[in-house]
Amino acid sequence: MNLKRISQWLTLCCLVCTLAKAEPLIVMKAGATNRAKIHVQFEARLEPSGDRTQARRLGGGGVMASDYVIHRYMQDRSHKTYFGYDIAVEPLQDGSTLRVSILPLSAGPERLGLENPETWKKLAPPRYPPPQWVRSGDTLAFDLFVNPETGQKLVEYVLFGRNHRRETVAGPARDFTVHDAEIRLRAPRLVVNGTLAEATASMDGMISGPFVKLYWAPKGQFTFSLVPHPELGFRKLGEVRGSTAAFESGGDSYELNSEGKIAPGSAAFNLYVLHDPDYRPPIYRGTEFFMGASDKP
Repeated sequence: MNLKRISQWLTLCCLVCTLAKAEPLIVMKAGATNRAKIHVQFEARLEPSGDRTQARRLGGGGVMASDYVIHRYMQDRSHKTYFGYDIAVEPLQDGSTLRVSILPLSAGPERLGLENPETWKKLAPPRYPPPQWVRSGDTLAFDLFVNPETGQKLVEYVLFGRNHRRETVAGPARDFTVHDAEIRLRAPRLVVNGTLAEATASMDGMISGPFVKLYWAPKGQFTFSLVPHPELGFRKLGEVRGSTAAFESGGDSYELNSEGKIAPGSAAFNLYVLHDPDYRPPIYRGTEFFMGASDKP
């Protein structure tokens, strides 16, 4: 694996944490595949980890894919601020070299589904790294935040893959926990009451993360998890078996079919669903279907 490092990208004083531990803390992770079938895995870490309580101010984030661009975003709910970037990944003629451009985040608070979008403020970096040329299996690393008082950094690791043939993760190994379980949907097809939803008939790409959300205009938004979160309103509505997630909500029966396994392992798993039938994202007027993923609901 080749690790490329971009020096300090964004310096902000709003991330104030106490240095406490030497090892990095994974703050959020997610992945997506663009239209060129290039899979990009994101992992943000605090290095060194610092105080975990204050680190949880970063109350969520995720990815959204559209064509060759993936929108990567994070949010600080306590300060009503959000930040992130667009990453465009295109293969060159040799097929193994990828051109990576990191651009300003073009998705606003409405498109990201932030509550009361008019109250949120976007934090913009002073500059963006130049285009990079990487190969499948490379990891690009750059600083999102640097605390000048403590030297603590929020570092983004971006791993590039081609057709999901190879994926790796940097850093020390640890034991797997239930909270590491991710849902992965690749070229999904939604079947409602036995009928294919036409808006999903030609869906391509992949989305993955501990929480995956799916918007289908006639029925609103569904958020899925493999872990029960009753305190957030999630209910056990179905099961995941291999490449199919079957569930019921609002008197309707749903099947979500994926190319490849939806959950890790070989067992059947309970599927927990948060359904908001009234959700309508203003930015997506006329759009029937889209997906997103995040490490927090």
